[in-house]
Amino acid sequence: MLLFAAILGTVWIGQWLAFVFAGTIPQLLIDTGGSVHLVAALDLSMVVPPLILGAIGLLKNRPWGYLTSIVLLVQCTGTAAVLIVTSPVQAATGIPGAWDGLLLWLFIAVGCMASVVGLLKNMRLVES
Repeated sequence: MLLFAAILGTVWIGQWLAFVFAGTIPQLLIDTGGSVHLVAALDLSMVVPPLILGAIGLLKNRPWGYLTSIVLLVQCTGTAAVLIVTSPVQAATGIPGAWDGLLLWLFIAVGCMASVVGLLKNMRLVES
């Protein structure tokens, strides 16, 4: 989860730093004609922080860490699966670079799914 948070943070913050220090406009903004990338804002505000908190909860062996992690990893698996499926659709419609992220999405989907399976296998009932 920390790796996934680092990947997302690096991708989005790296593009913004390139703009701030070198004036390089992110290609995605050029392609879409927009001035703000909503997915980046949502990833950095609603995905990366919970991933980090869930990972900390897991490291501290807290029950909320397991619950948070499973929910987030299922969500991340689903998001990666959608991105995998949309790659050929985007390529068929002529969107440039449609295949560029496919290996990353596959890595994330497999990694998140394997993590969910591992967490579910290692969960124990906690008696109150």
